[in-house]
Amino acid sequence: MDLFRPAILSWTTPGTPGGEDENGFPIPEIPGVLVQVPARFVSGGTKTFKNEDSIEVVQNGRIRFDAGGTVPLKYQIVRVTEGDRVHFEGPAMEIYTGGHLKGWRIDV
Repeated sequence: MDLFRPAILSWTTPGTPGGEDENGFPIPEIPGVLVQVPARFVSGGTKTFKNEDSIEVVQNGRIRFDAGGTVPLKYQIVRVTEGDRVHFEGPAMEIYTGGHLKGWRIDV
């Protein structure tokens, strides 16, 4: 267990819908992939965000995780767990990457 990142941040990447190609042959659906990375959740915050429906929501907290790798999309549902405890489950409101040597963060 990592002392600085004791929780697990997880989300599912967007998949590809199925259908047919230009010749009428079926194209199978490709489901999203579950991504899990070590993280730390800090509860609270003072920011307000507008969600996808332009409704203002208050910040629930901040998720910190190591720089590099895959990040969720804005408004994508993320989940932060530590053992059996769920710290947060909901949309990612702001994602901060690049230029942060100590790690990246998501405001939720």
